[in-house]
Amino acid sequence: MPKIFILFMAALISLCTGCASSIHPGGATPPGLLAKSVTSTAPLLSAPIDKDSQSNKSGESSAGSVLWLVGYGDSSVTKAMENGNISKIHHIDFKNESFLLGLFSKTTTIVYGE
Repeated sequence: MPKIFILFMAALISLCTGCASSIHPGGATPPGLLAKSVTSTAPLLSAPIDKDSQSNKSGESSAGSVLWLVGYGDSSVTKAMENGNISKIHHIDFKNESFLLGLFSKTTTIVYGE
């Protein structure tokens, strides 16, 4: 019986850490066991922000995972700038989507600027 309890506690603790804890560059986001789609500003990313620039263009880059087994994509700020043809960053948003406890997840970096 104690071994089952220890395994249960280890599994529970692992679910409450890392990606499952909803800590991302935008800060903590609300958890969603069945589904989650949250967009927040990403102040924790270290990218050169030019507050004098306009936010008239945007670019996105995404990465995701399937069944916790396969990860794909490029959600870097550099790729988002390239996709939006942006040279000066006004601000950066971060979008996190997940379904069924993160079995399917997608992270999108959205860069605004000129």
